[in-house]
Order: sequence, then structure tokens, then C-alpha cells
Amino acid sequence: MSRPSPSLMVVFITALAAFLPMHAQVVVDPPVPDWSLNPGAVNAGQVFSLSALSYKYTCANTFANQSVVVNDGRIDLSFTSAVDTAVLCAAIVKPFGPTFNMPALKAGKYPVYMNLLLPCHVTQPMCKAAVRVEEAGTLVVTEEDKVTYVIDPTQVEADQDFILNLLSPQFGCNIDYLRTASRVQDGKITLTYLDKPNPLVRCAPSKPMYGPAYKIRGLKAGSYEVWAERLPACVEEGCKMASIPELVAKLVVMPTNAVRKGWFFNPREVKSGIPLSLKVVNNEYGNCNTEFDHTSLVVQDNGIHVSFVIVNHPERVCVMDLHPHGPTFQMDALKPGRYPLYVSVMPACIYTEPRCLIGMPDTILVASDTLIVSQSVTLGGLPVLSGSGPSAAWTDGALRLLLPDGAQGTWRADVLNLSGRRLFSAAVTAGSSKRSALSGMLKPNRGIILVRLVSPALETHTLRVPVPD
Repeated sequence: MSRPSPSLMVVFITALAAFLPMHAQVVVDPPVPDWSLNPGAVNAGQVFSLSALSYKYTCANTFANQSVVVNDGRIDLSFTSAVDTAVLCAAIVKPFGPTFNMPALKAGKYPVYMNLLLPCHVTQPMCKAAVRVEEAGTLVVTEEDKVTYVIDPTQVEADQDFILNLLSPQFGCNIDYLRTASRVQDGKITLTYLDKPNPLVRCAPSKPMYGPAYKIRGLKAGSYEVWAERLPACVEEGCKMASIPELVAKLVVMPTNAVRKGWFFNPREVKSGIPLSLKVVNNEYGNCNTEFDHTSLVVQDNGIHVSFVIVNHPERVCVMDLHPHGPTFQMDALKPGRYPLYVSVMPACIYTEPRCLIGMPDTILVASDTLIVSQSVTLGGLPVLSGSGPSAAWTDGALRLLLPDGAQGTWRADVLNLSGRRLFSAAVTAGSSKRSALSGMLKPNRGIILVRLVSPALETHTLRVPVPD
């Protein structure tokens, strides 16, 4: 078949340019290297196996007469190859090549050269044909690296099976994890693995953390040390080199009733008439690896409707990962009342081009929490049990309360210390002019306490009560 003349090629390129937008660039895939080394980096002072792979070989190739020469910071790998015509390969394009048993090397960078021997180079008499030498890349030998780890999650619920991820920024997506195992003993969780690079996998430009995953049976509540045990690469060749476990982090196993599910307010009770910084949190998310974008809050029909996009950053390594975590909303003051919370987690694709379409659920939204907005009416000084109330005082060894005149229904009484920590709570029924004693309330040693009275309409009275000696 004759090749097109240069003039025809010029006409074709000119016609093609007419259909391309201005400033368009023709993107050409980078050339595939002739050779790739697996692994491309090893630890100093350890024997290892090195594979030299090339797309010029297939599964039908056999390799023999491998030899290794290390001299003056250079590695020469020699071998012969042959084709077994009886072998049929699958229609999968991937590199093949010989594997060499390498000696322990000092730290440094070693250029690697492939010496492609002919059969006559390994027979007697040896032929004088030139040996073809090709560059295969550079082998990096480093001092034994210390892998840094994080675990995910850092908090789980007791007596529930879960998946524990052991992650490291030193691991990419092209690593296979072999011989994974976990054991729990004496408050310690030991995670064992062997990492092996997979040259057939190409990773995206971003470098998030990767690592092995382990299925852990339900644990009792408590704090567990998590240890990582990385097996040496030579274990597959039968070496007896000992692996040393390394402490990674602590896993907190919460009692079943202590881990709240879903989204909720923090705090759940605020004052009216004051601008709010309202936080909606979830125990599944921590402040290290999670951010929230496109946040929105609307108060409608006495309910608080929030929406946002969850942005994960698994590549981050933090000393602490605090749970629960969630978005914060700045909002104007609210009137006293109860405001149910409705949360919508939106997909990020609705804010990017091209936008995706999502269907709205047919089911009625279910509130995940309720915000209580109360109004502080009174801050008493040193009240006495007389007049129209409300009042509170220690009498005959008991804390006695008097509700305001005209009070109705059942009120809640909270006893607090000056830092706001709740010491005691009780229900007080209105309708009686007599003093109501809080039975079961232990008398503090001394000082001042706060008594907060909350009406059924969420009207709040806070009283300052001295504690007699």
C-alpha cells in the first residue's frame, strides 16, 4: 500500500484544524517504558526478589540463566529467553519478565541494566555475538522505613462486628496485602499484613491513604491498643526474620447505649433572644478527615432544615480525631419552643458541571433530634420561701421549691453547680401553694448552687441558692 503524499497530508491536517476549537491541543499518551522494576524501592540490608518486566514478553516466554552483578553502584541483570509455542495466552496485555534473587544492598540509587543473552552466550564454545544491553530504570534502596499509621474508625460500638482499616500515607492504591490476620488479646489488637507492590495498577495523581482492612468480632466496652505487624518481604521465600509490632493508636469501644446514632444538635438546649452558633454533629465523623461544604439552614414550619455536602480527606494524618463532628451554622435568635431537626446530605455532583439529577424521596422526612429553645426570665439573688415565687431554699435539710403564682402543669427542676454541670433533676407538679421538697437530692457540702425551673411552655427561671454549712 502506497503512503499518502506530503501534499495530501497538509490538506488533511488543514481540514482537521478547521473542526478543532482555537487553542485546542492534541494530547498524546506518554510512551510506555521498555522496562519496569518490581519493586522499585526496597529496604537496605535485606535480601529480596526483583522482577524486571517488559511488554515485549508474554506469558509464553520462559526465562533462564539469570545472574546478578552489582559493581560500582550499578546492577547488571543477565538472562536468556525463549518462546514456548505450546502456550496460549489470554487476550490481556500486561508485562512479563524474569525474576532475580537479589543480595542485600546498601542505601542508595542503583541504575539497572538488562543484559539480553543469546543461547550461544551460555554454551561452549561461547559465541562472539554482542550482548544487547538495555536500561531498565533505577532501583532505590533506603534505610528501613518506619511506616506511619492511622486507624479508621477510632470509636466503635460494643458487641458489634466491624471493619477496622489500617491506613498509611506511604501506601498507594497499587499495593496488594497478603497474609492479613488479626488477633485480640489482653486489651491489644494486633493487625498483621505483608505488603506487595502491584505494577499492573496505575494510581490517580492524588495520594490518599490506603491499607489493609480487617473484620473484627464484637468487642467488650473499653479502650484497646492497636498494633501493626508488618511482615518482611522475604517471608515468602521462607526467611526467619522477625517482625516487630508497632503501636498505632487506641480504639475506643463504647457501651451500646452510649453511642448515639445519626445527626443531632450540640448543644441540644439554647436560650432565646440570642444569635446562635448551631452545630449539627454525628458520631460517625471526626474533625480530622471530614469537612462540610455547601451548608444551608432554613427554619420553616417550626422545624430546622439543614443540608450540606460531606467532603472526605482520607490522606490527612492527625494526632487526634475528635468525634462527633459536623457542620456549624450561624443563625439569628429563635423564639422559645421546640424545633425538630431535618437533615439532608447532598451529593457533591449537584454543585459541579455537568450537574447530576437526584430524585426527591417520596417518604416524609423524619426528625433526627429536637432543639429546645428556652427563655431565661429570672435570676434570683438570695430567694426566700415567701411571696409570689418562684423561690428555693434549704430548709430542714432538704431543698424546697415554690413555683410562681398561677403556674400550671408539670415543671422540670434542674440543680446545677456554678460551672453548669447538672447535679440533680426532678419533676415538680404545679397547683399547690405548699413548698415542694426535692426528695433524693443530696446536700452539697457548701457554696452556691443554681436551680433551673422549666415550665411546660419552656419558660425558664434560674435561681441562685446558697448552701448552708
